[in-house]
Amino acid sequence: MYWAITYQGHGFRLSTVGIILMVFGAIGFVISAIVFASSRRAVGSGHHTLDRQVTDSSGQSSTVHEDVK
Repeated sequence: MYWAITYQGHGFRLSTVGIILMVFGAIGFVISAIVFASSRRAVGSGHHTLDRQVTDSSGQSSTVHEDVK
């Protein structure tokens, strides 16, 4: 909007709205890139957990938790 619109309304400028949108878009991109980068684990870290429910032939169920490091 900053470079596309030359109209100036009464009391505000649309080019200013365009600058504000660009700034917030850049800030949002940086924040999402940081969150995405910090949420990824290294491949082959060797640590995983497994939770599952096991039912035997008599109908008894139990929960199994495996923690491998």
